[in-house]
Parts: sequence; structure tokens; C-alpha cells
Amino acid sequence: MAFSFVSPNYFTTLGIPIVVGRALQQGDPSWGRGVACPVVISQGLARKIWPNEDPLGKALREPRGQMFEVVGIARGVSIRSLGVVDDSMLYLPWSPNTRPYNAFVRFSGDEETLARAVRSNILDLAPEISTQPKTIQSQRDWIIRDIERSGRIIVFLVAIAFILAVIGIYGVVSFVVTQRTREMGIRIALGAKGRDVYRVVLGSSMRPVIVGLLIGLAITLGAASAATKAFGSRPITLDFKDPLAYAMTAILLAMAALVAMLIPARRATRVDPMKVLREE
Repeated sequence: MAFSFVSPNYFTTLGIPIVVGRALQQGDPSWGRGVACPVVISQGLARKIWPNEDPLGKALREPRGQMFEVVGIARGVSIRSLGVVDDSMLYLPWSPNTRPYNAFVRFSGDEETLARAVRSNILDLAPEISTQPKTIQSQRDWIIRDIERSGRIIVFLVAIAFILAVIGIYGVVSFVVTQRTREMGIRIALGAKGRDVYRVVLGSSMRPVIVGLLIGLAITLGAASAATKAFGSRPITLDFKDPLAYAMTAILLAMAALVAMLIPARRATRVDPMKVLREE
């Protein structure tokens, strides 16, 4: 559960509607005063804790004993991850002793002019604070550009890894099947048909490929679970468990292995049986 200390105008400034109850107000007791602290919770948190009840007036207890009273429910917003509504948000009254904090200003007009004015006012009130005002949109655009750069690098590395995997599977399987060309010629000399050759090649060579794909899938799922935890705090949600991506990758690798089997098998069906027997 995420929490944030906010002033009474926070919800109006950021355009977050209070769907039930009220917003925090001036004069509401803040954290640590020995009385129940009024809080606003998100719709997701309300559904999680009180799925079939009216949460207004309900009490929450912090592990150290601080009591909270729910006075309002706010619509869910994206704070920690882009494009994903945070399920559990708790908004507490802000006080001057609460640090760190961000100041938000709703404006219309020139961004640079307002930024200079905000910076000047903050320096007048607190010269020790270093600030660089930014719009929420500019911060969002910066995050997206950074993600796009990282994404292009990841896609490039994944493409190289996939190509190497295809080449490796094709080379190994093709070599193994080619080594059996003489065996296939002998089978044909003893009366085997072309379809019999294909059946023997596919039956014997596809089993290790399937086992390898299953082992690779298990390892990938384990790595995906670790990656999900590692990227859980990032400003974008990444889906490391997309079944379609795994299915498409497995199908393409299996197709590469199948082609590697069929080409040598086709050559084997055209081998002169008498030539093979003479060599033996």
C-alpha cells in the first residue's frame, strides 16, 4: 500500500475527484497527535478492505498504534506506474513537519514564465531549498523517452539472442540428422518408403527438441518471476508473463528445428540405396 501526505487543495489541483465523502480539510489533525487522523483512501483500497461495506467512518490502525478514520474515497490514479491505476493509496493530512514533499501548481499559459515565478517564490520563502520546477507532462515525457531508449536496446539484444538460438538449433539438428543419411539409405534399400524415413527422423529428433523447449520455458518463467520483482518499482509496468510471446517464440524455434530435420531427411530419401550398400 502506498501513502502520500497531501494538503487540502491537493485533489482539486491534480483533478482527482472525491467520489464518496470529502477531501481533507484545513485543521484536520495530522499524523502523530494522539487522535484519529482523517484519511482519504483510493477506490481500490476501499474495495480491498471493505468489499461490501461503506468505508466512510471506518477505522484503520497503523502498526505503531496510530489510528486513521476514513473520511473520503478518491478515484484511482497512476502514481507509481504509467498507465496502471494504483490499487491501494492512502492520503494523509500534510503538515510543515512532513518531509520530503512536492508542491503542485495548476496553471495555464507559458510554462517557463510560471517556472521562474514558482522558483523565485520558493527561494524567497526557503532559500535553502534547491528546486527545478517541471510540469507533470514533461516529467512523463522524459520517463517515456528513457523507457523507449532502453526498450530499443532490449529489443536489439533479444533479436540477436533469438537469431543465435535459431541458428544453433538449426545447425545442431541438421548435423545430427545428416549423420543418419547412411542409415536412411540402408532403410530405403531394405524397402522403407520416403514417408517412413520422415517418420523416423521426426520421431527421433523432435523429442529432444520438445524436451529442450520445455526446459527453456521453465527457466524463462523463473527468470520472468525474478524480473517482475526487480522491475516492480519502475515507473512502467512490464508484462514478463505474456503467454502469446512465449507461444510464438516456442513455435518459431520448433519450426527452425523442423526445417533442419526435413531438409537432410529429404536428401536421405534421394540417396541411391545400392551406393550405400556398396559403401557398407
